[in-house]
Amino acid sequence: MESYDEKAFHLAAENYKDQVVQASLALNKSNWASVCDSVFKIKQITSLPEFQTGELKELLIQRIKLASLKTFMCKGSKSYQTFSIKSLANIFEMEEKQVKKFISKMILRN
Repeated sequence: MESYDEKAFHLAAENYKDQVVQASLALNKSNWASVCDSVFKIKQITSLPEFQTGELKELLIQRIKLASLKTFMCKGSKSYQTFSIKSLANIFEMEEKQVKKFISKMILRN
């Protein structure tokens, strides 16, 4: 990833490794939709029967949203004093109840 960041310009992803790098960079920016786009372009994942039935796809979307929320909370804690549950739910397209539950777990673990 460090060598990827050092490049002056970035070409379109050519293989699954490039897709993973793009997904990780998007996750670092808490951009869950871009992470999903990059991950779902990986043929090794989309060719799985579980993905084609929709089970794996929904699970991945939920996990990516939670990972992005966690990244946002950790990075944003330096810039913000408070977070609105409602705005976080809107940003990450999740239910407020789910956001509250996840944040509570984060607080209890630390």
